[in-house]
Amino acid sequence: MEMMEMMEMTEMTEMTEMTEMTERAEGMPRFLCLCFLLVGVGGCQDERRASAPCADRECGSASKSNPRLMSYLDRLKGITDRQEVLFGQQRFLLTGVEPGNGQQWKVEFGDNLQRSDVNDVTGQHPAVLGLDVWDLAMKPFDWPVNPPTHAKAMKKHAQRGGVVTLSWHMAGCNSSQPNSLEMYEGMFETNGASNLAVGNENCLCQIANVPEWEKWFKKEQLTKLAAALKMYDLTEIPIILRPFHEFTGAWFWWGYKYWDCENRVPGAQVSGPAAFQKVFRMVVDTLRQEERLENLLIAYSPDKLAEGVGNSDRERYLSGYPGDAYIDILGIDLYFQDGDNAAFEAQLQRFRSYLRLLTELAREKHKIAALTETGNYRLYRENEPGKSVWYSEYLLKMIKDDPGIRLAYALTWENRTSKKDEFYVPYRGHPGVADFRRFFDDRTTLFLGDIAGLFDGPPAQPGPGPSAAPADLGALPTCEANDGLGEGAMFRCDPSKSPLCGKTDTTYTNLCLVRARTNPAANGLPYCQANQGQGVGEGFPCDTASDLRCAKTDSTYQKWCVVRARGA
Repeated sequence: MEMMEMMEMTEMTEMTEMTEMTERAEGMPRFLCLCFLLVGVGGCQDERRASAPCADRECGSASKSNPRLMSYLDRLKGITDRQEVLFGQQRFLLTGVEPGNGQQWKVEFGDNLQRSDVNDVTGQHPAVLGLDVWDLAMKPFDWPVNPPTHAKAMKKHAQRGGVVTLSWHMAGCNSSQPNSLEMYEGMFETNGASNLAVGNENCLCQIANVPEWEKWFKKEQLTKLAAALKMYDLTEIPIILRPFHEFTGAWFWWGYKYWDCENRVPGAQVSGPAAFQKVFRMVVDTLRQEERLENLLIAYSPDKLAEGVGNSDRERYLSGYPGDAYIDILGIDLYFQDGDNAAFEAQLQRFRSYLRLLTELAREKHKIAALTETGNYRLYRENEPGKSVWYSEYLLKMIKDDPGIRLAYALTWENRTSKKDEFYVPYRGHPGVADFRRFFDDRTTLFLGDIAGLFDGPPAQPGPGPSAAPADLGALPTCEANDGLGEGAMFRCDPSKSPLCGKTDTTYTNLCLVRARTNPAANGLPYCQANQGQGVGEGFPCDTASDLRCAKTDSTYQKWCVVRARGA
């Protein structure tokens, strides 16, 4: 994270029971209506999809040799097609802010991970859990919130149906105390340079050009990371690994200002962007090919593009790009710097232009786009009712209502204390909770309870096209609503028309059952509008006394009715 104090952090809440996962805090059910719920490797067959299915290796490290990861990617891509966004936070199961005194709470070893600041104010956890490679592979075992607890959080969140990411805050080559608490807690100096960079300015060039340093890097960092993933039995969990993030800044030893290897290593054979790209590829090849870790998705994420190598935002963004075969997710880290509303408006417009570029590049390269880090640096002083509006007025405007912006997730940094730069989500009792609730309630944002079952099970292939309604629903096999999770009993569909069946979305072609909007004007019966008025189907009343239950996934749906699904 840019300009943060990397202090020891902690664990947060576990999810509520599965039935509670599908409800907002006020008791309103909220389900998904996403094309990736049962999509196949070929992806969502939708006119809005701008990119074709991926060829082998074209989509990055998750090649066709791993159908599970390809399916996982396709389901993430479905979110971008729907212009819905998973919300995430760094280390939310491990640390937070005590409401009474503003101090940090941390989980203890053996904690069941039931708490989080987000869950305290919304009734749900974030959908994306961010952790760090250093916490998992390098941190001493006797430090609070030790590596086994981080591993447990990863497993727990994945078991609950969430997405897990790992950022990269690894010490450089010349750290005299690479595992020191002082290095970890005091990473940023007042001049903006990081302790990870100061004294390590030559590190990237040494790894790229000197065999002894390459060997050191693999042994001391990559092999230890691989060993940790294997030791903690994390090799079956899809993990988004984000090496060398924010390279368009100068606070980390891999930053662009340290790529001039011809000035740093005598006889350097590789320099400039090529040096960064070489070391990036080294990470991916070592972990995936040598260590045989097949559960990693690789993210590429510079910081804001005011600096870097190149004459345009596009050139600066791609300056460190290691190649399509190495990347699955295109990200960017964008923090709103402390300032007045005019400064925030200017940042909003600039950041939206970055995200439009990111979305365009993701379409061109058949990747997933994500806001890999974000936050509000002035949240600590937004301490009056109605003053805190960043989530609803800035972050939400960044990620919705613009067809040129399609993101799979947006992740904020962690909560530690109520001090400056030490919390990024309003905690219970903070005046910003009302604003965060507005963000939470918006249909664009998806939290953990909204994606129950999303990444479970094998992918399904899309159906062949619209079908006639079956004459006798009772004669058809039954399928479980919402993949057996959340509210909804059994519903019926025609498996000859779709391998997996029943929900109203672009890949479903058979008759299916959906939740009904309450409409007192419809003869006293609940009212449904198929596909929200899009595609096949129209509004009609339905009798909830019948057994025609369904899975239209929307927070305002409370009863049931039958509609025709839209064709492919």
